Amino acid sequence: MSETKANKRVVLIGAKDGMTPAEFHAHWSGPHAEIAKDLPGLSHYVQNHVMRTLLVQGGAEDKYLGIPEVMFADPERLHDTIDTWPRRDELKEDEARFLGARIGNWVAHADDAPPIAHRRIIVLFTGVGEAEVQAAVEAIGAVAPCHGERVVDSEPGGVDWIIFVELSPEGQGAEAAQALLAADGPVLSHVTGIGGTGLAYLTYSQVNRLPFDVM
Repeated sequence: MSETKANKRVVLIGAKDGMTPAEFHAHWSGPHAEIAKDLPGLSHYVQNHVMRTLLVQGGAEDKYLGIPEVMFADPERLHDTIDTWPRRDELKEDEARFLGARIGNWVAHADDAPPIAHRRIIVLFTGVGEAEVQAAVEAIGAVAPCHGERVVDSEPGGVDWIIFVELSPEGQGAEAAQALLAADGPVLSHVTGIGGTGLAYLTYSQVNRLPFDVM
């Protein structure tokens, strides 16, 4: 593992067999969120609901419907804390009701990340270098707030880098907003040139808890 300290968990999740996307999103944002928000020491919980797949590159598997971001006040004590949590079994039973694919990634959260928008483009990369990712972030940043986060450790099938692009509606007309989603537009054109294995999703982001909620 890299010496870079991981302080956020980003999970790639899919629906249980037989569950429709609509059923998945309703359960995740409703009953499951109410349980998860009660996790001890939780300081940051964002649900990124996949609305559309924008890019599949290099043989990547497009099987995810959600990308939660979770941070805890003391990430090093995460497992000990959850193991003694009274609602631990309730959480696991609920996960079994709607989750299929699930791959966890520990990342180094960027302290200077821009504010989270309701609509985002989230790009997942494997097999690419830091220089290429940072060049893409800089280029995309000229048209939309964005940042990249390095994956420090992951479960099998995880990714190496995640880019978050914030699509703010303020000052953007419908045509301008749509242009940001185009395959040859100012976001994805910089992503496809990196190489490696990649996925890009348009998401609706539901912010359940941020650090100021627990101060």
